[in-house]
Amino acid sequence: MKHLFLSLIVVLALTSCKPTFYQVATTQCDNLKSEQNALFFEDANCKVYYNLWSEGGNAGFLFHNKSDLTIYVNLAESFFVKNGIAYDYSLNRTFARSVSQSFSNQQTVSVWGYRNGLPVLNSVSEDGKASKIADLSVLMPGLFGGTDAKEKSTATSSQVTYSEEPIVAIPPHTAKYFSEYSIYETLYRDCNLLLFPSKKQVRPLKFTSANSPVTFSNIVTYSMRHSGDDIQIKNDFYISEIKNLPKKVAIKKVFRRDCDNREIKEWHFTDAAVNKFYLRYQKDGDYSNY
Repeated sequence: MKHLFLSLIVVLALTSCKPTFYQVATTQCDNLKSEQNALFFEDANCKVYYNLWSEGGNAGFLFHNKSDLTIYVNLAESFFVKNGIAYDYSLNRTFARSVSQSFSNQQTVSVWGYRNGLPVLNSVSEDGKASKIADLSVLMPGLFGGTDAKEKSTATSSQVTYSEEPIVAIPPHTAKYFSEYSIYETLYRDCNLLLFPSKKQVRPLKFTSANSPVTFSNIVTYSMRHSGDDIQIKNDFYISEIKNLPKKVAIKKVFRRDCDNREIKEWHFTDAAVNKFYLRYQKDGDYSNY
């Protein structure tokens, strides 16, 4: 948890010749701290870390219990809120996991002997007749046997189902990650925000908490024991800036060397930060719904 990585390696399709752009949104949250590329809320018992940087914005969080007692996060009383609409973190889902097992039983009778002063191994079938002789001096694992060995195999399969618990326990000095929702998935459109700007035409739009197009919050309720008093955390975000960038401005080429000293080319976002996120779009897309 000392570091939250900001750089994102972008895999670009070389066969695509469509102009690509990125809408980058910057967020603001007044009760979060920023330290060593980490964005977090802190009280006497816990730290809640955020890294929004992803396509569409990652609204999830890492809950770190810094106390000496187990913390119980009550998902039934925890919510993601976007533009005034609350979404549950307790989804009461049931998951299924398949478990498969296979068994094999090979029946082979072996006897030891000597030939020309060298030890040999005779594989004997059930009728008692020696069927094959192999010099151990040249025998390799896996090459002996087969024709006279009887093999029986069985396979079983079962399914294990389990349900999400509304209360999540976090032991002392450990952390758990919670992630269910994206911040937004459609482009923000404004007459003062060019959709396909050149490098010289990039002009960001600024917002306050009062006129921001998107506000969102995480409300997290926890207690120190099952019967303890509930403590509620609320982290309120708003988008403070939006800008559209051409690919040549948004992404830069970086060279590094791997463990074999080979040079590797990577593509990194120039504007990546834990309080930002992006949407990728192309010039020939359909934007009639935005």
